[in-house]
Amino acid sequence: MITPKEYLDMQLDIIPCQKDSRKPVGDNWQTKAININDFLEGHNIGLRLGSHIDIDFDNPLALKFINYLAPCGAIFGKGDKKITHLLYKGVSKKTSFVFPKELSKWTNSFSDPHENTIIENRSGKGFQTIVPGSVVEGKEVKWNVLEGISPYPGNIFDDVSKVAFATALSILYPSKGNRNDYCYAIACILAKNTEWKDYEIDEFIL
Repeated sequence: MITPKEYLDMQLDIIPCQKDSRKPVGDNWQTKAININDFLEGHNIGLRLGSHIDIDFDNPLALKFINYLAPCGAIFGKGDKKITHLLYKGVSKKTSFVFPKELSKWTNSFSDPHENTIIENRSGKGFQTIVPGSVVEGKEVKWNVLEGISPYPGNIFDDVSKVAFATALSILYPSKGNRNDYCYAIACILAKNTEWKDYEIDEFIL
């Protein structure tokens, strides 16, 4: 599935975007009815997220904790990054998990332009994501897995929050000599302020 016709045949709500860009074509892209004739050669393909959820991994370290999320049958990446987006059916709260600017000294080593953003839970009318069959910043957007786009079996916002939390704690992980105290402090905070079971805290800290 890499052409506008293939997406439309699957009844997916796509829109044309400008060449090598995330910018939609036209000013009324949020509501305009789209057909195959709206797509010209070189147009990128955007999927409107009115009935889909796009999990956008902006920080590569977040991928270490991808197992906190349910298995996904629609995974794509950009350029040499095989996994940057997971796509599910459904609607969720749109949220970006971003490091405060005051903590930028811990993130300025990341080369990605979204260095302070960890992960995004993107969904809802007025949002879209560039899907395979497109080129962004000179890099091809390609499917890594395409078995089908399924609903998320659980609370996706809570699970994405856990990925963001684990990633942030890893970025702030101290040098040798302070790690036991750091992990103990985090465990105490989780025990006091969450309803997590002891084994859940132990697994998370590990």
